[in-house]
Amino acid sequence: MTGLFQPLTGIDHKHFVIGFCGVGFSTHAVELALGKSPDVAINHDPKAIAIHKLNHPGMIHFCDDVWNVSRVWDIPRGPVRGIWISPACQMHSQAFNCKATPREEQQRALCEVLLPFLDERRPEVAFLENVAPFENWGPLDEEGEPIKALMGTYFRKFVADIRARGYSCERRILNSADYGMPQSRRRLYMICRADGKPAVWPAPTHGPGLLSQLPAFGCLDFSLPTNPIWDYVQRNGTPGHTVATHRRMATGFVKFCLERPPIIVDEAAWIGAWNGNGEHAKQAPRTWDLLRPLPTSMAGGVKQRLCAFWLRKDNGKTWGQPLDEPMHTVTCKDTKRLMRMPLGESSPKVREWFAKWLPGVAPVVPVDGVDYPIADITERLLHPRELARSMGIPDSYKLPPKNTAAIRGVGNGVTVEPAASIVRANVEPLEEWKPPKRRAS
Repeated sequence: MTGLFQPLTGIDHKHFVIGFCGVGFSTHAVELALGKSPDVAINHDPKAIAIHKLNHPGMIHFCDDVWNVSRVWDIPRGPVRGIWISPACQMHSQAFNCKATPREEQQRALCEVLLPFLDERRPEVAFLENVAPFENWGPLDEEGEPIKALMGTYFRKFVADIRARGYSCERRILNSADYGMPQSRRRLYMICRADGKPAVWPAPTHGPGLLSQLPAFGCLDFSLPTNPIWDYVQRNGTPGHTVATHRRMATGFVKFCLERPPIIVDEAAWIGAWNGNGEHAKQAPRTWDLLRPLPTSMAGGVKQRLCAFWLRKDNGKTWGQPLDEPMHTVTCKDTKRLMRMPLGESSPKVREWFAKWLPGVAPVVPVDGVDYPIADITERLLHPRELARSMGIPDSYKLPPKNTAAIRGVGNGVTVEPAASIVRANVEPLEEWKPPKRRAS
């Protein structure tokens, strides 16, 4: 449906508005929920708006500060079916480094743009998405850190202001992995309704007692090349990884290849092209039997290219993750790297690396009682397309051409299915609405 819908401007149409639209993931989610494109998209970044237009050309686009867009004159007349906003979340994030970049109160208060919209356009329902710590929004101390005794005071006032306008306001923290997304991403969702009906929260579809959560494995393209860790050059031109990174790699190997069964892929049996669900376009759905059983001997393995894989994370307190879990939260920075260890004859560089960073640990990957020597240690950044897959975005969706901008656009985006499920459960079907009769001219 993307791009086919041309917005109407008469009162025979109900509008849906997307604020802080970014490159359009929230728009895509709303479109899936409604079965048609939303009508208006607003964002201050011209590059993000340009990508949004490519994917949703039939919408009205405003490239401006959201406060500058007139709810009365700019957005077409007629009833407003709904609005979705995802204000900037970095200033509320626990991971935000306020010593490097001070928190800005104006950025933290962007959600308040919703209030005049409720006053002037009276949407039937309003949705807001942000990081979980958003509900702790309150005053900051002189160092830019939240004052613990006052945490949540601004947020509670914001909720009270919404309710004072005749809207119900309910919130929950949902994990995208519980709704069929191959990413573990906890976000705060708010549903504000003006029709007197309670908010409807979609039930999880994946998790304990339900369908299995989707793994990061299905997002990855194993045909993309990796580079030996010995060839790495830092951004300042210094050859080699930092000590901290080598320790992350060493700890990751122990956690994901020794302390648990490793994830092994036969690259020779892997053929590109994905259908967006982690399955090859011309094959039956994959099961975990594809990863195992594994051969018990490398003899005669001319046609096999067995490799051990895990994901390394270069920020935070975690060392990474195995590929059979949902991908950890995608951020705006390139912090995720695919670690790859081809299995074969052990090389001198591999033995030297193990001797230095894992003394006493043999350079082998044990699988089903057989030790496979490690031939090399390679890595690569995750491709923006792989990150977008973990958000529920199809491969046909256009992303920014440069990797840095694409990763930022993905990290700022909304995971599709939780958002689509929430909208689908709370927006009145158009079939139940009758437009007002026009006066005879």
